[in-house]
Amino acid sequence: MKIQGQRARQDIVRLSHRGLDSTVLRREVLRTLKRVIPIDAAFFATTDPATLLFTSAVVDDVLSRQTALFLQDEFLEDDANKFAELTRRRGHVSSLLESTRRVLAASWRYREILEPAALGDELRAALMVDGACWGVLCLHRERARVGFSPAEQAFLARVAPHIAIGLRAAVTRDAVETSLEHDGPGLVLLTDDLSIIAMSAVAERLIQDLDGIDSQASGLPWAVTSVAARLRELEMGARDASEPRVRVRTRGGEWLAVHATRMAGGETRQIAVILDRAQPMEIAPLIVQTYGLSPRESEITRLIAQAFTTSEISATCHITADTVQDHCKSIFEKVGVRSRRELVAQLYERHFRH
Repeated sequence: MKIQGQRARQDIVRLSHRGLDSTVLRREVLRTLKRVIPIDAAFFATTDPATLLFTSAVVDDVLSRQTALFLQDEFLEDDANKFAELTRRRGHVSSLLESTRRVLAASWRYREILEPAALGDELRAALMVDGACWGVLCLHRERARVGFSPAEQAFLARVAPHIAIGLRAAVTRDAVETSLEHDGPGLVLLTDDLSIIAMSAVAERLIQDLDGIDSQASGLPWAVTSVAARLRELEMGARDASEPRVRVRTRGGEWLAVHATRMAGGETRQIAVILDRAQPMEIAPLIVQTYGLSPRESEITRLIAQAFTTSEISATCHITADTVQDHCKSIFEKVGVRSRRELVAQLYERHFRH
């Protein structure tokens, strides 16, 4: 077993430096991991490093069918072992059993998603490079199996930094030979079950430059289906849901902004997904411009969105906990929310960027 683990680690290191595209890299990494870690289902996504929203995913069918619920859990529910927490945890790897102190039923995700799907423990990793998260990995076990062992968790923690480096290279690699002219935004019209009603020529060209097709939905990239799924989920629980939005890197090395909104009028209420090129220089001041936050308030808002506690914000910003609370009250008033949870939901709905 020890020799097998060493070989698997060496293979993952080699894979991470072979210059593979992100989809091939993820599939090969999962195939290698299965040699040393029994896995019954897996979710392996690239993320927008500024927002942690998923931009493409290699995912097994049993998990893909629950996309909307996973998005709800990750961004709108209080739960254990969330990816945002793992970005700050030492090693960036943890199992659900460990995070719930071996009481899986304490997790909303387990009760609402995993248990009904006959799944039990999960092992998650945030794939970090230089403080930025370029992807997330979640391995699942069937409920009848034992949970992930400390040795399996330690092995994933050892190889995760190499996977992260390979993933960053894959999603940021420039393809100089392919470049699209900027001819305006693209539009995709969808039904609620993600069937395509219509697609503009610009959208079709932009989509061809994206990785990560979700075959379980309508053959569209995950960046498109995830914002559409987010919109539907927000509509189920929020009367004034704003446009879900995400940035995604193209194979040509450019950032696209993808967001969804509900079309008004007509017999069928259509989902409109709009794809346009994002301007990186516009990202940093976006929150300040939108809500009139001070530089300190913008910094604290960014930390709240990353799941920092009051004490952690206090230490990071070198201010007292009471001062943090005073800033929070001001932020809540300006954004129009009453709690941190509402603030995070509002920021993601209003394309929180930096």
